[in-house]
Amino acid sequence: YWFKDVLTGVQFPTDSELGYISIFKDVQKALQDKSVMLELLRWEIAEGNETTVRTAMLREMHTLPLANSYEEKFKDIDISAISALIIGGIYYLNLHRDRSKFADIDLNTEQGQKRIDRAIENLGHMIFHYQELNDYKRTVSEKLKEKGISDVIIKECLVK
Repeated sequence: YWFKDVLTGVQFPTDSELGYISIFKDVQKALQDKSVMLELLRWEIAEGNETTVRTAMLREMHTLPLANSYEEKFKDIDISAISALIIGGIYYLNLHRDRSKFADIDLNTEQGQKRIDRAIENLGHMIFHYQELNDYKRTVSEKLKEKGISDVIIKECLVK
């Protein structure tokens, strides 16, 4: 099944920042390059039958272990919901690309494809750095509490 193929092609550990970004970029590339995958998604949306339900469920089943590994890594954010929005956006942009531009991005051009790739990279970096920042704040907060600094002062210093 194609999504499983995307996951096996990832060059980085899938639970790493670069692995996370690579998964979305590879999904984007697969949908851009292989119209069969795009047509399968289009068929799943257009028709509810035993086959389309099964293919959608298989894709979900193959991605659950990966989603669960990210849930363990990201305690402060709903990484599954964020990832679903990113994947849904990638799906929609590709399904829509032959109708018109979206947000002035034309996925039928190299420039449009590069813009989406850069956006995927930026989102991945933001998500991972948000988690790192929260971990850092938690560590600083704990150390300051150990030194007897009040919660009010700690919050004042750590929150913008």
